[in-house]
Amino acid sequence: MSYPISGLVKTYKAKEYNVDHPLVPHGLSVVLTSPAVFTFTAQMFPERHLETAEILGADIRTARTQDAGPILADTLRQFLFDLNVDDGLAALGYSKNDIPSLVKGTLP
Repeated sequence: MSYPISGLVKTYKAKEYNVDHPLVPHGLSVVLTSPAVFTFTAQMFPERHLETAEILGADIRTARTQDAGPILADTLRQFLFDLNVDDGLAALGYSKNDIPSLVKGTLP
């Protein structure tokens, strides 16, 4: 989804970017979707997802493999919060009305 998020930007200007036009940096669009993506992909390799969560600071000593996705997603959300990263597509100016366009741009 990162390409349509960056490509369909309307008014958002990334923090600390000195630009005169709307801009969602590619990395920001990737990191905003990562909690949902990793929640989905964790079922394929939960051990790797738990390892990643641990690297990012999560305590996984009592974690169950079936909880790997939510653990990594929550760890990423906290990491992003601590870094003051804008939270979610709404923070970038998208609404429910934009979902069809974002999906259409994601499918290819």
